[in-house]
Amino acid sequence: MAQSLGLAAYRAYVRRAQPEPYVAKSARPHGELLWIHAAEDGSLATVLDLARRLVAHRYGLHVLITCVAKTDLTCDHITVSAPPSEHPNDVAAFLDHWHPNVGLWLWGDLQPNLILKAAEMGIPLYLANAGQDGFDSRRERWLPEVARDVLSHFEAILVRSDAAMARLSKSVSYTHLRAHETRHDL
Repeated sequence: MAQSLGLAAYRAYVRRAQPEPYVAKSARPHGELLWIHAAEDGSLATVLDLARRLVAHRYGLHVLITCVAKTDLTCDHITVSAPPSEHPNDVAAFLDHWHPNVGLWLWGDLQPNLILKAAEMGIPLYLANAGQDGFDSRRERWLPEVARDVLSHFEAILVRSDAAMARLSKSVSYTHLRAHETRHDL
Protein backbone atom coordinates (compact mmCIF):
# COMPACT_ATOMS: atom_id res chain seq x y z
CA MET A 1 0.00 0.00 0.00
CA ALA A 2 1.38 3.39 -0.99
CA GLN A 3 1.85 5.82 1.87
CA SER A 4 -0.22 9.00 2.01
CA LEU A 5 1.16 12.41 1.21
CA GLY A 6 0.83 13.33 4.91
CA LEU A 7 2.91 10.34 6.00
CA ALA A 8 5.53 11.04 3.33
CA ALA A 9 5.71 14.68 4.49
CA TYR A 10 6.01 13.64 8.14
CA ARG A 11 8.78 11.16 7.39
CA ALA A 12 10.69 13.72 5.29
CA TYR A 13 10.37 16.30 8.07
CA VAL A 14 11.66 13.88 10.73
CA ARG A 15 14.53 12.75 8.48
CA ARG A 16 15.76 16.36 8.30
CA ALA A 17 16.05 16.63 12.08
CA GLN A 18 19.32 15.92 13.83
CA PRO A 19 19.46 12.28 14.98
CA GLU A 20 19.83 11.55 18.70
CA PRO A 21 22.01 8.45 18.44
CA TYR A 22 20.30 5.56 20.21
CA VAL A 23 22.60 3.71 22.60
CA ALA A 24 21.18 0.73 24.47
CA LYS A 25 22.05 0.58 28.17
CA SER A 26 22.19 -3.23 28.17
CA ALA A 27 22.62 -6.14 25.79
CA ARG A 28 19.64 -7.87 24.24
CA PRO A 29 18.77 -10.87 26.40
CA HIS A 30 18.73 -14.34 24.88
CA GLY A 31 15.35 -15.88 24.19
CA GLU A 32 11.94 -14.34 23.63
CA LEU A 33 11.63 -10.60 23.99
CA LEU A 34 8.29 -8.81 24.35
CA TRP A 35 8.48 -5.08 23.72
CA ILE A 36 5.85 -2.98 25.49
CA HIS A 37 5.67 0.70 24.61
CA ALA A 38 3.92 2.64 27.39
CA ALA A 39 3.14 5.95 25.76
CA GLU A 40 0.81 7.31 28.45
CA ASP A 41 2.34 9.40 31.23
CA GLY A 42 2.02 7.75 34.62
CA SER A 43 1.43 4.23 33.31
CA LEU A 44 4.85 2.77 34.11
CA ALA A 45 3.85 1.20 37.45
CA THR A 46 0.92 -0.60 35.85
CA VAL A 47 3.00 -1.77 32.90
CA LEU A 48 5.75 -3.02 35.24
CA ASP A 49 3.13 -5.06 37.10
CA LEU A 50 1.93 -6.54 33.81
CA ALA A 51 5.52 -7.34 32.80
CA ARG A 52 6.23 -9.08 36.11
CA ARG A 53 3.14 -11.23 35.71
CA LEU A 54 4.02 -12.17 32.14
CA VAL A 55 7.60 -13.07 33.09
CA ALA A 56 6.32 -15.18 35.99
CA HIS A 57 3.99 -17.14 33.70
CA ARG A 58 6.27 -17.70 30.72
CA TYR A 59 9.64 -19.29 31.34
CA GLY A 60 12.50 -17.50 29.59
CA LEU A 61 10.46 -14.45 28.59
CA HIS A 62 12.16 -11.06 28.75
CA VAL A 63 10.29 -7.77 28.55
CA LEU A 64 11.55 -4.45 27.22
CA ILE A 65 9.43 -1.49 28.29
CA THR A 66 9.89 1.82 26.52
CA CYS A 67 8.25 4.85 28.07
CA VAL A 68 8.48 8.61 28.15
CA ALA A 69 9.56 8.60 31.81
CA LYS A 70 13.28 9.23 32.20
CA THR A 71 13.91 5.82 33.73
CA ASP A 72 16.52 3.21 32.97
CA LEU A 73 16.00 0.00 34.91
CA THR A 74 17.02 -3.61 34.42
CA CYS A 75 15.85 -6.32 36.81
CA ASP A 76 14.44 -9.85 36.73
CA HIS A 77 14.02 -10.21 32.97
CA ILE A 78 12.60 -6.67 32.62
CA THR A 79 14.35 -3.68 31.08
CA VAL A 80 12.91 -0.16 31.10
CA SER A 81 14.33 2.35 28.67
CA ALA A 82 13.46 5.47 26.73
CA PRO A 83 12.28 4.91 23.18
CA PRO A 84 14.41 6.14 20.30
CA SER A 85 13.72 9.42 18.56
CA GLU A 86 11.72 9.21 15.36
CA HIS A 87 14.78 9.78 13.18
CA PRO A 88 15.19 6.77 10.86
CA ASN A 89 18.78 6.16 12.02
CA ASP A 90 17.72 6.02 15.68
CA VAL A 91 14.74 3.78 14.93
CA ALA A 92 16.96 1.38 12.98
CA ALA A 93 19.59 1.29 15.75
CA PHE A 94 16.91 0.59 18.38
CA LEU A 95 15.20 -2.22 16.45
CA ASP A 96 18.47 -3.75 15.20
CA HIS A 97 19.71 -3.96 18.78
CA TRP A 98 16.56 -5.24 20.52
CA HIS A 99 14.80 -7.02 17.66
CA PRO A 100 11.74 -7.97 19.76
CA ASN A 101 9.64 -11.02 18.93
CA VAL A 102 6.40 -9.06 19.36
CA GLY A 103 5.42 -5.49 20.20
CA LEU A 104 2.58 -4.26 22.38
CA TRP A 105 1.82 -0.55 22.02
CA LEU A 106 -0.31 0.93 24.79
CA TRP A 107 -2.66 3.92 24.66
CA GLY A 108 -1.71 5.94 21.55
CA ASP A 109 0.81 8.70 20.81
CA LEU A 110 2.04 6.79 17.79
CA GLN A 111 5.60 7.06 16.55
CA PRO A 112 5.10 6.35 12.83
CA ASN A 113 8.71 5.64 11.87
CA LEU A 114 9.19 3.24 14.78
CA ILE A 115 5.97 1.37 14.03
CA LEU A 116 6.53 1.21 10.28
CA LYS A 117 10.12 -0.04 10.66
CA ALA A 118 9.02 -2.72 13.16
CA ALA A 119 6.30 -3.87 10.76
CA GLU A 120 8.81 -3.87 7.89
CA MET A 121 11.06 -6.15 9.98
CA GLY A 122 8.18 -8.58 10.46
CA ILE A 123 7.63 -7.83 14.15
CA PRO A 124 3.95 -8.44 14.97
CA LEU A 125 2.44 -5.35 16.61
CA TYR A 126 -0.66 -5.00 18.77
CA LEU A 127 -2.26 -1.82 20.06
CA ALA A 128 -4.08 -2.19 23.38
CA ASN A 129 -5.86 0.17 25.74
CA ALA A 130 -6.14 2.74 22.96
CA GLY A 131 -7.65 5.90 24.33
CA GLN A 132 -9.34 8.70 22.46
CA ASP A 133 -6.95 11.20 24.04
CA GLY A 134 -4.00 9.16 22.77
CA PHE A 135 -4.75 10.40 19.25
CA ASP A 136 -5.23 14.11 19.89
CA SER A 137 -1.75 15.42 19.14
CA ARG A 138 -1.16 18.21 16.66
CA ARG A 139 0.03 15.68 14.05
CA GLU A 140 -3.22 13.69 14.25
CA ARG A 141 -5.29 16.86 13.91
CA TRP A 142 -3.38 18.20 10.91
CA LEU A 143 -2.43 14.92 9.24
CA PRO A 144 -5.18 12.40 10.07
CA GLU A 145 -4.11 10.07 7.28
CA VAL A 146 -0.83 9.45 9.12
CA ALA A 147 -2.71 7.63 11.89
CA ARG A 148 -4.66 5.64 9.30
CA ASP A 149 -1.49 4.55 7.51
CA VAL A 150 0.23 3.59 10.76
CA LEU A 151 -2.73 1.87 12.45
CA SER A 152 -3.09 -0.49 9.52
CA HIS A 153 0.19 -2.15 10.59
CA PHE A 154 -1.23 -3.44 13.88
CA GLU A 155 -2.49 -7.02 13.97
CA ALA A 156 -5.30 -6.00 16.34
CA ILE A 157 -6.41 -2.86 18.14
CA LEU A 158 -8.16 -2.96 21.52
CA VAL A 159 -9.82 0.27 22.64
CA ARG A 160 -10.66 1.39 26.17
CA SER A 161 -13.96 3.17 25.52
CA ASP A 162 -16.76 3.78 23.04
CA ALA A 163 -15.33 7.26 22.44
CA ALA A 164 -11.97 5.73 21.48
CA MET A 165 -13.78 3.26 19.22
CA ALA A 166 -15.56 6.13 17.46
CA ARG A 167 -12.34 8.14 17.12
CA LEU A 168 -10.29 5.26 15.73
CA SER A 169 -13.00 3.83 13.49
CA LYS A 170 -12.48 6.90 11.30
CA SER A 171 -8.88 5.80 10.74
CA VAL A 172 -8.87 2.02 10.56
CA SER A 173 -11.03 -0.85 9.38
CA TYR A 174 -13.31 -2.55 11.88
CA THR A 175 -11.49 -5.85 11.35
CA HIS A 176 -8.59 -4.45 13.39
CA LEU A 177 -10.68 -2.83 16.14
CA ARG A 178 -12.00 -4.63 19.19
CA ALA A 179 -14.07 -2.85 21.81
CA HIS A 180 -13.10 -3.28 25.42
CA GLU A 181 -15.89 -5.13 27.17
CA THR A 182 -16.23 -4.44 30.85
CA ARG A 183 -17.58 -7.31 32.95
CA HIS A 184 -19.51 -6.56 36.07
CA ASP A 185 -19.49 -9.83 38.00
CA LEU A 186 -21.05 -9.71 41.42
